Amino acid sequence: QVYNKNPAGEKSVKAVEDTVGQVLKYKGNVVEAYYYSTSCGHTGTMENWNLSDDKTYGYLKSVWVKKDAPKTDLSKEKNFRTYIQSGDEVCFDGKTPYFRWSAALDFNQKDENIRNILKEQKKANGKNITFYAKDGTRKKSLKGFGAIAEVSVKKRGTSGAVKMLKLEFENGMALVKNEYNIRRILGAALKEVTLQDGTKNTQMTVLPSAYCVLDYDKNTKTASAIGGGFGHGIGMSQYGADGMAQAGYSCDEILGFFYHDVKIESIY
Repeated sequence: QVYNKNPAGEKSVKAVEDTVGQVLKYKGNVVEAYYYSTSCGHTGTMENWNLSDDKTYGYLKSVWVKKDAPKTDLSKEKNFRTYIQSGDEVCFDGKTPYFRWSAALDFNQKDENIRNILKEQKKANGKNITFYAKDGTRKKSLKGFGAIAEVSVKKRGTSGAVKMLKLEFENGMALVKNEYNIRRILGAALKEVTLQDGTKNTQMTVLPSAYCVLDYDKNTKTASAIGGGFGHGIGMSQYGADGMAQAGYSCDEILGFFYHDVKIESIY
């Protein structure tokens, strides 16, 4: 996924040679094997992108990235907050840097930048961005809305990711869907991200993931976030797969864990 200007090595060459001609299929069709860096301990579905979980993507299901799955409803704000604020070292990627992180956000003098992002996102896909006046009337633009007054989680998805972000303005409101849109909006206010190994990053412009809780201070127009994972959270966690391999799981078992009801087939 990431090009680091490294030449082909013995392991990478062997991986390619051992899987030449092999594909993953679901109900006879080659799958889109979505993957990302790190999970928060739980994977998501197409819901994270505000898309319906239709039959085409039936192989993408939410799973706990560990051997034993607890029965916790992460769509409930209280449950998710409790989980994300704790460590979970039994998860297959639980000891990696981005498994847990905290972020400091400052919304002062960010109104114009955030407005521009909202306009751009609405133009790209209108169903993910909705504007409302204070009386609940739906609006086509942010005209007359004024400055940002508060930012909060309006709704959380079944996997725990923020499904809808609410931005309250002085004279209106914007509702934002799609994990990347949400991460980008919050990223516009990012000051610093601290990973669980103590590493600090002040250069990020997009929040690591939408698996987070948010606490906004109206008086200072600042917020703190505690989250987990890096990436969209759909499909296979790369660090989770690495953790499973180190625990003795085979390639087939790892793929079957993240992609449900799939078959590995040779097409040549």
